[in-house]
Amino acid sequence: MVEGGAQIIDSFARSGLVDRLIITVAPVFVGSAGVGYSIDPASLARLSFRASEAMGIDHVISFQPK
Repeated sequence: MVEGGAQIIDSFARSGLVDRLIITVAPVFVGSAGVGYSIDPASLARLSFRASEAMGIDHVISFQPK
């Protein structure tokens, strides 16, 4: 298990070391401008959508290898 933000997710996805990706989206702003993320779609091309679930105000989305 690896926990991290956009750079960590993108780095592991590009390396091909991801066997399952679970992203939790929480409506929380950190700092004056908040924290965004950008992941290269090409690095996620080998993954397919698995599930999406609302957990309170958070949203959990999971992917697994195709």
